[in-house]
Amino acid sequence: MLSPYATHLLLKHFNSIDEAVSAKLLYKRPRDEEDITKSLIDALDEECQEQESLGYRIGELREDLAKNGDPTYIDLAIDTHVYSKQWERYVSQSDLGLVVKYQNYYEPMLSNTWSWLLQAKRLFPAKGTNNVYDSDCKFESFDKQQHERIKRLQEFVDADFFRCLFYCPRPEKLDDVVRQELSYLRSASLRGEIFDFTYGLELRDDLRSGSATVAAGIFVSEVEPCPKKFADIHSHIFHGTTPLSWFILQHLPGSGRHHPYEDKHWPSNRNNDIAERLVRGDTEVIQEIMTRLEDKEMNLSILPSATITVTISQGTENVRRLDRP
Repeated sequence: MLSPYATHLLLKHFNSIDEAVSAKLLYKRPRDEEDITKSLIDALDEECQEQESLGYRIGELREDLAKNGDPTYIDLAIDTHVYSKQWERYVSQSDLGLVVKYQNYYEPMLSNTWSWLLQAKRLFPAKGTNNVYDSDCKFESFDKQQHERIKRLQEFVDADFFRCLFYCPRPEKLDDVVRQELSYLRSASLRGEIFDFTYGLELRDDLRSGSATVAAGIFVSEVEPCPKKFADIHSHIFHGTTPLSWFILQHLPGSGRHHPYEDKHWPSNRNNDIAERLVRGDTEVIQEIMTRLEDKEMNLSILPSATITVTISQGTENVRRLDRP
């Protein structure tokens, strides 16, 4: 179980990544999904973090955890995939794989792995501008046929492992009118929340201090229903859309009302070998699925250009296992 101290620091680290990456949308010549995804991969790469403008790097996180005697450890690993020409048309350069591993050495039965294919979409600025955004700005619409193929694939794998990854500017960087509207939408979405347990208390503190991590720029949502415009992201916060930093932390047990097991889809994706092989770019499993579905084409860009593995551990291999009632 994560301590409130470790929860706060982990959110702080992933939020600093959010800040650095979402800033790309405000450049004079804003980046496309592929470029922003590359920036996200770099920001999550331990070696590249030293070159990125991160406010709180993983080295600082580890130092702060260690000096307080907290038994939480974190590792980030990036696997960049190289495919043969046969598979090039199945590769999406703007999408990525995410594997979140929770390893508990004190209570191994709590250890789990989740695998996700994240389909990236960036918010487009207001018409006639390069970097001006309002709450009505839109995302590129999704292909209905592609949605149907995704649903068919998930049914075959028996796991809900697709998610949308939305790149947006952070509200703090926008003008006051837009910023205040988005803040109102978030407050309306959270008005019925009971802020209890570790994550609930952390969320309450975040909101009371100005929503440093909740008013984010990178969000995860289910494929259906899918946000169509900027306002949708903030009006469904924690009820359909989740900041990437919180999404990662929600894989860990003990979060009370914000526990992932309350989502009926998450259990199907837990420790699912086929889903993990797909997320890790295993072409053999794609070939097997195409054969069994009798679909020789499977016109779907499913192979990620890279896979990010986030491993969060409690204790180490040499600790004493605890038998708790």
